[in-house]
Amino acid sequence: MNDLGNRLVDAVLRDFPDHVAGTRPNHSWGVGVRGSFEPSPLAATYCTAELFQGRVDEVLVRFSNGTGSPGVPDFEPDLRGMAVKFCLSGGAVVDLIGINMPVVPFRTVDDFFGFTAAGVPRPVRRRSLLRKVEDLLTLRQPPPEPDRPMSGDPGLFWFGVTHPVAAPGLLALGAAATAPASYARVTYHTVHAFGLTGPDEVRRWVRFHWDPAAGVRPVTDHQVLSDDYLRTELRQRLSSDLTIEFSLRMQIADVGDDPTDPTRPWPWRRPLVDMGRLTLREALDDATTEALSFNPTRLVDGISCSNDEILRARGPAYEASLERRAGCPLHAGREERP
Repeated sequence: MNDLGNRLVDAVLRDFPDHVAGTRPNHSWGVGVRGSFEPSPLAATYCTAELFQGRVDEVLVRFSNGTGSPGVPDFEPDLRGMAVKFCLSGGAVVDLIGINMPVVPFRTVDDFFGFTAAGVPRPVRRRSLLRKVEDLLTLRQPPPEPDRPMSGDPGLFWFGVTHPVAAPGLLALGAAATAPASYARVTYHTVHAFGLTGPDEVRRWVRFHWDPAAGVRPVTDHQVLSDDYLRTELRQRLSSDLTIEFSLRMQIADVGDDPTDPTRPWPWRRPLVDMGRLTLREALDDATTEALSFNPTRLVDGISCSNDEILRARGPAYEASLERRAGCPLHAGREERP
């Protein structure tokens, strides 16, 4: 019985009371694409994993919005996700799951439960996620609800006050909520650190980032946007024989960088290494897209998870989500202490 995974999924679902059963608890709505990955000449010198040894001809990607509620327009303030599945020889896969913020506001499972509880919609006055973040960033105390004292409604403001380590993640959340011009014009981060073992048997702790070849671009005020403009734009781009490209870059930890803490950004001066180029060419149909499952602990030899508590918890959470959606468990994960 996956008790922790089910508790985590239930905590997320409480933030989306109108969630549709049988869909992902969050990042419920997205679009899938197919492409290939070409590792850089340097990649094999840093990691022995198969995806860095030669071209990967089958890569499946799902772009998504962060919400778990149905019918939320693409232009609403929200997170964006990019889940990448490298299909390797012998049926092996590696999943790199990124979002458009480099850190998160919680370091422990208990903090995660507190964060999701702070975002639960209230029965009388529901403020948007973006407004909650704005209240926090401007140190503005949200007004109390008519039938509920302020002390009984902590919200993200009080979560930030009582969890100082959450500050970088909440700042990143506010910045990430801006609507992008395209899923292909966003930088995505894996947030967690992973251990890469090289041919010299040295293990380095790294964080991955997907940088768009077309550059980062938000929507502009004069654009007229449909409710599903992100999904529509991506399909139209690929149907016109245009490709979408991302560079995979890894940031290497140095002294003082904690690979177990997803709340703290690493200094910008840390080395960034180009690990390869992802090229996307074909949109998937909705049924194929929604049949895909991802898990950030699904790895192969040469790449390992850190002892990051949130990363370790995501494994059973994704397993519980998959069991609820498809009724089949997955078993994956390689966890090693830094």
